[in-house]
Formats: sequence, structure tokens, C-alpha cells
Amino acid sequence: MTFDSTKPQSGITLSSGRAVVQANFAGTETYIARDHVSFDAKSADSGKHKAIRLTEQVAPATLVNELGLYAKDSGTEPDLFLRRELSGAEIQMTAGTISAALPGQTCLPGGIILKMGTASIVSTGAGTTVTFGTAFPNNCFLVFLEPLDGSAKATTVISRAVANFVARGENAITVMWIALGN
Repeated sequence: MTFDSTKPQSGITLSSGRAVVQANFAGTETYIARDHVSFDAKSADSGKHKAIRLTEQVAPATLVNELGLYAKDSGTEPDLFLRRELSGAEIQMTAGTISAALPGQTCLPGGIILKMGTASIVSTGAGTTVTFGTAFPNNCFLVFLEPLDGSAKATTVISRAVANFVARGENAITVMWIALGN
């Protein structure tokens, strides 16, 4: 049975309404236990969250001394957002697909996206264009290069854009790169 807010009705004594009250308690326990440690666990963890599931929604209004944590569609899938007090700044906490494999990307709180990968950089001509797996939505702020062979060979980022960057090395070299943008 599910919870019924109309039970027990007024005028019903506890002894005659016991089954209805117990059914409501059971319905409440079933509902609460879905993502919580059972109240019947009789432990320090009783009633605490086991998981938090958020459905997509618009940014909630927040009052003084409140934060709102919610899921919102920001393109292809729901992402996690934080809303400051008094319906203040909306801070994006995740962004799209996160991958620790190379090439990969992750989102830093505040909406900064970190992309990473490896590339073979040439030492002549216009340099090597390295294309990101997916472009940054707005800006590519900077790109770091680190030689993978442990040498101190100089590498230079010549230009950067939302979809790629161009780099040239002192000699041909393989580098690990990290790009930050939004």
C-alpha cells in the first residue's frame, strides 16, 4: 500500500484505525528507503542518503542562507548545477561527457573545461595543428605542453582556438597537452 494522507479519518479510534496507520507507516518506509538507509536499521546511519537522484529542472529560487543543487539540461544531457543564495549566481559543476582516457576532458566547478591528450609536434614550418575531440563551447583560454620524453626541449603554442591549437617544437617531439576553456 502507498501512503494515504486522508487516513486515518477524523473520528477513528486508534484501535479501529490501526491497520490503516500501519499501512501508512509501511508506505512511508518504502518511499523513504528508496534512496536512504532504512529507519528500521536502528543505526547511526538510519535515514541518511544512500544516493541522490535529480530530475532535470529549471534553476530553483533560493532564499537567504540557501544553496540549490539541481540537474539541468545544458545541451545533450543533464548536468549538475549549484545556485547561490537569493537566486544568485548559477554555477555549472559538470559539463557533458567526462573521460579520463586520452584524449579526454572533465569539468571543473564554475564551468571551466579541462581537455587533455598527446600529440606529435613538428619543428618546421607552420607547426602542427592539434584538434580537440570536441570544441570548447565558448573560449580556449590556454594550452600547456609537456614533453613526454622527459627532456627540456622547447615547445611553443603558436595559436589557439575553440576547436584546436597550433604548436611547434625545438625538435620533433611528442607532448602531453592540457587545454583550459569554457
